[in-house]
Amino acid sequence: MKKRFLPVLLVMFIIAAMIPTFALADSSEMSGTEFLALEKNGVINMTGNVTLTSSAVIRGDLIIRLNGYTLSRDTSNSNSLGVLLLDISSGSVTIVGPGTITGGEYRKIRYFMMPKGVVAVAGSASLTIKDGAVISGGKIESNSTIGDFNTINFSGSGTLTIENSTVTGLNYADREAGTAVYVSGEAKVVVTDSTLTGGSSTSNAAGNALELRTSGEAAVITNSTLTGGASSQSRSGGDGLYISSDVSAVVNGGALTGGQGNSGGKGVNVSGNVTLTGVTVTGGASTNSTPGVGVCCTSTAKNVIITGSTVTGGSPAEGTTTNSAGRGMAIYGPVTLTVESSTIQGGNNNRTSGDPIGGNAILFYNENSKGANITLTDTTLGVGNEPAGDAAITGNSNAPAGSGGLPANITAGGTLTVDSGVMKNTTITPADDGLVIVAENDAAVEVGENNLTVASKGTVESEGQTTYYPTATLAVSNAKPGSTVTIQELGEGESLESVPNGIILKNGTGETITVGGQEVEPDGVLADWVAKIGNEQYVSLEAAIDAANKTAAGSVVVVEIIKSGNYDMFTITRANVTIRAPEDVTATFTVSETNTGNVNGENVTLEGLNFVSTDGTTIFSSGNCDGLTLNGCTFTGSGTGTALYIHKPNITITGCTFKDFGIAVYSQPGTAATSNIKVTGSTITDCGIAICSYAKSNVFTGNTVTGSDELSFAGGADAVTTVTGNAFTDAGKIWFYGADLGNVTFEKNKVLGDTYVTTVEAEDGTTLNVDRNYWGGSAPSETQVVGENVTGKDVYYVVPEMNESDLNTYAPYTVVLVYGNGMSNGVKNYKPNEQFILPAPSKVGYIFMGWKCSDGHTYQANETVTVEKDMTFTAVWSALPDIEPGQPSQPDEPETPDFPFTDVSVNAWYYEAVKYVYENGIMNGMDRYSFQPNGTLTRAMIWTMLARLDGVDTEGGNSWYAKAQEWATATGVSDGENPTGEVTREQLITMLWRYAGSPTYTADLSGYVDTADISSWAEQAMCWAVATGVIEGDENAALTPKADTTRAQAAAMLMRFIEL
Repeated sequence: MKKRFLPVLLVMFIIAAMIPTFALADSSEMSGTEFLALEKNGVINMTGNVTLTSSAVIRGDLIIRLNGYTLSRDTSNSNSLGVLLLDISSGSVTIVGPGTITGGEYRKIRYFMMPKGVVAVAGSASLTIKDGAVISGGKIESNSTIGDFNTINFSGSGTLTIENSTVTGLNYADREAGTAVYVSGEAKVVVTDSTLTGGSSTSNAAGNALELRTSGEAAVITNSTLTGGASSQSRSGGDGLYISSDVSAVVNGGALTGGQGNSGGKGVNVSGNVTLTGVTVTGGASTNSTPGVGVCCTSTAKNVIITGSTVTGGSPAEGTTTNSAGRGMAIYGPVTLTVESSTIQGGNNNRTSGDPIGGNAILFYNENSKGANITLTDTTLGVGNEPAGDAAITGNSNAPAGSGGLPANITAGGTLTVDSGVMKNTTITPADDGLVIVAENDAAVEVGENNLTVASKGTVESEGQTTYYPTATLAVSNAKPGSTVTIQELGEGESLESVPNGIILKNGTGETITVGGQEVEPDGVLADWVAKIGNEQYVSLEAAIDAANKTAAGSVVVVEIIKSGNYDMFTITRANVTIRAPEDVTATFTVSETNTGNVNGENVTLEGLNFVSTDGTTIFSSGNCDGLTLNGCTFTGSGTGTALYIHKPNITITGCTFKDFGIAVYSQPGTAATSNIKVTGSTITDCGIAICSYAKSNVFTGNTVTGSDELSFAGGADAVTTVTGNAFTDAGKIWFYGADLGNVTFEKNKVLGDTYVTTVEAEDGTTLNVDRNYWGGSAPSETQVVGENVTGKDVYYVVPEMNESDLNTYAPYTVVLVYGNGMSNGVKNYKPNEQFILPAPSKVGYIFMGWKCSDGHTYQANETVTVEKDMTFTAVWSALPDIEPGQPSQPDEPETPDFPFTDVSVNAWYYEAVKYVYENGIMNGMDRYSFQPNGTLTRAMIWTMLARLDGVDTEGGNSWYAKAQEWATATGVSDGENPTGEVTREQLITMLWRYAGSPTYTADLSGYVDTADISSWAEQAMCWAVATGVIEGDENAALTPKADTTRAQAAAMLMRFIEL
């Protein structure tokens, strides 16, 4: 540094030393103006305690950092209190703790100057108090003229924010104590994580913690503690939260408590609107008279919402005895009160003699409160700890629930719990979602007793619990299987269409009612029974199985399902139970991660049941199910998972179906000395592993396995395995693992496609003989039999029946031709899939119409038939008309008349239709003179008619219908399958509808008696046909959708269709 700069620095140091400083000593006394002069860049940083001799008048933005110090007023003048510490009327002021602002302590004040308080905010100013700041009203022992005093008096239109701070009211010995925070004007209030306490008084009323008289937006109070001040003599304690008329507040969390006094203060005193969520509200304790009310709704209160909160009346102060207890809530006017998931509890009473009075949960004060609209949802009501028969809900003599006989009207939903006291003089209307009333401890709750009424029109009883509903319809619609619904009244215009599955309906109306068209007498019962055990019927399968599980051990129980439907999975917990569905009942059980069951009893039989796994969940896994028997059950998976995963020794499966599982049957009985698995007559399709068995005895007989990867039998050297009479197609690997192959029988099986037989670890020199199996008509290939331990490859059956006489020669199927023209019947045997051509017979005086097959189809002469079973063909003949005497005989080639059909009378209803389709080239006769109006049509015939209508030349092709079949498939009229299949009425209508472009129509089908018979895929087509007149019902108002279409009906439908 150059020397010439040294004089400059010296001058600067001297000047700085001459400037006065406002650094505070540990405690300083100054005026409000001097205090504000400490501001630097909008901030006052306190560095010591400050006592103000005059108010600090703030008219702009300012931050006051207390930094752990105290800002107080000058208390040296006991003659007069006239210092308002902070007087704010504009700007935004923030007080940052920690630290304290206090009004100080006085012994006696003669005069009290205005304004009264510690901090006053007016105009548009806003105030924020945060970070542990404490604002205290101070203390005065005596004064004769003080009047109201509020620690924070906020009367402007700005925002008051209190965060993580404490505000206390003025404590006053012989006068009314001060309110901690008083808000008026249009102010907005936000209180968070803070503590507000009203001032206390030794001889007068105590102050409120927070008094809201603002017309601004709703105050928001979060996780804060508000406590009214205490009064130690003959006056009341302060309120935790006071809300004036037309004022609103929202309180989330925290606690609101009335102050202790001769009469306890109120936790919340509301004349406007308040929402309490997750709040604990308690009335103040009493030293001599009545403890405070938890929530008091004055005559002007409008909306009070209480959710997830606990509201409790006050109790006697510790060490004192009073003759009463505080009410949880008191209602003075027509408030709308909504309580949900909350507890309303009266206060305690500590008297040990006389007639103690427990605090009521709710008190109606006078007749003005009869207009109150009260809704309780999942609410608990209780009186204090000395109920002595006191009412949970009560009223004064002229008020609801009082002795004057005016009932309290309450709407309640969910669960209304009364944990003490008596419910009386009350009418409860259940909510739409139902009401359950629960009495706990020694509570007396008897509907119909003590003038307690539930205005329900239907009840649901389930598992010993009664749920009330406002209408019969709601009761029925909300009832679950196994419930009993009692109808007490049907409202005007109300009707019940049906009884849901699994519901018992009782008529408690005293009159005959109609349910779904059935009359139910008074006290009568209507139910849709689902299952039965002997003569005992059940409305739910769950109830029946529960009854079976509870039956005495040792007895045999059969649960029979008598109604088709989808059911939840079940668990069987005892032995000797059978669950069965007869052939005419379809019982389906859908298994998923959230809906599982099991068999945990020995010798259980499941018969005729359908099981579906939608997400790979195992249907039956392990369980104590030794002796499990499955008869005629169906198991359907989703491509993964296991149908049966059984670790017990014995299981029998007969006539069951398994499809789309990772594993169909897995049996690993462990160390059991004997174990048996028997699978017979079952079908396993598209399962990765059809069966994996470790049993000592395996019987797998008469089954069909298609599309699997593996079947394995791994019972070990001492296992005995019989695999006979099965059909394996693309079944993958059939292997015998670690077995004594001499104990394995594998014969009379059909082994086709991608299927092969092999062994693993057969080291004892034994071999598996595969003689006497069918390998598709020839010897097994190298890919069908794998391994040196497999022998007998040269002896085989050429047909799949595999009788002793079938070796190389057997032709199993018999075809019979019944000519009916004097010729002997033709009888011939054919090999599987062998083909022959039907002949064209003749008969004098008759026209040959075709061959009617035993399988229901009609074939034409010269048609090729593939033989896959026994078949009988009967010739169908139509007689030619007689020629009257004197007429010349017919020429060899007679001319066809304009309308040649002798079997269609001009008086027949279908005459015009047949004439129309014939003349327009749509339909021909079955021969020259016969139309056969009552005959049926095949799908190929319909394709040909519609193709002709569309202008297609149907002549030529590999068959008489080939071109029509091609047209029907290309246009989407049909899938082109099963050309010889007969056509039902709904199938013909659907093809016509598709030909018309699949138009969208609506039609009222309720006038037809058999609309339920219409297949879902034909519903839209049938609506179109009814709406357009293409189809008409018969004389019985039936559409008969599944009946075969006669040729006359087809002619009529085609004529109507063409003329649309």
